[in-house]
Amino acid sequence: MRALIGFFLIGIAAVGWIFFFQPEFVSVRSLSQDIESVRVLRDEIEGLIAKRDELYTEYQAIPSEEVSRLMAVAPDDLETPDMIVAIESLANQNGVTLKQIEFSSPAAGGMGADSSAFIAVPVSFSIDGTYDNFLSFVKSVERNVRLVDVTDFAFGDLSSPQRMSFSVRGKTYYRR
Repeated sequence: MRALIGFFLIGIAAVGWIFFFQPEFVSVRSLSQDIESVRVLRDEIEGLIAKRDELYTEYQAIPSEEVSRLMAVAPDDLETPDMIVAIESLANQNGVTLKQIEFSSPAAGGMGADSSAFIAVPVSFSIDGTYDNFLSFVKSVERNVRLVDVTDFAFGDLSSPQRMSFSVRGKTYYRR
């Protein structure tokens, strides 16, 4: 009888182990792995937060005038009206007449290693003036605060050296 009770208790213990304790141990092991994954993720997040804080400190150290100037190089938006005013002003300063300006559909990329941060916008304009004034205008456009890469230019009407036609194509950029 004692042996029968012993076998019965061992059987209950085995059934309890199989149906209750074993799944719990598997669950605890799974939770241990999840905890380790969360720790790794937490360490990555802490590293990113530290990097963000470091970059923010560096950004705060930049004078506000420089930040404004950097934002003007490649603004958040295309800012077409400002661009037209700037090119018109450069044309007037260099003694040429801006006849037409046209912005094409933006194309992603086109600047440096991380081109995905910028959108390139093809721009073309036609101007009239003397050759010397035209060269001065192109140099002014390339030195302007707003980034414009002159990619191509063509000569139009060459019948009068005092009033020649020129066509300029280039790219301007804005940030995503």
